[in-house]
Amino acid sequence: MRNRINAALYAVGLIVAITMFMFLGDMIDAVFGYHRWYFSVAALVIYVGMLFGLFYLVQRFRYAPCVYAELREMQFNVCPRCGYWLRGLDETVTQCPECGSERRALRESA
Repeated sequence: MRNRINAALYAVGLIVAITMFMFLGDMIDAVFGYHRWYFSVAALVIYVGMLFGLFYLVQRFRYAPCVYAELREMQFNVCPRCGYWLRGLDETVTQCPECGSERRALRESA
């Protein structure tokens, strides 16, 4: 990964996920005082949902803009905000048709 902050966020998220999964049964016992199989299933479903949510947010707001910027550096005409492929649009189109952000021209490589 090019951006060290993104790599650190993914690593911390993965460490937290593994640690929480290791101690899931102990956390259920501490909260409810007893252990039933359906508590484990419910907690696992909630845990996986939260994990997917966390990784979605990190990917959407930290990793994806870096990918779009890298694509623009490689002279691919994509929207810098949403990544929409702008190839084939007239130069008179001043906004991205997907998100409505202002369309920026690609820089010429020297």
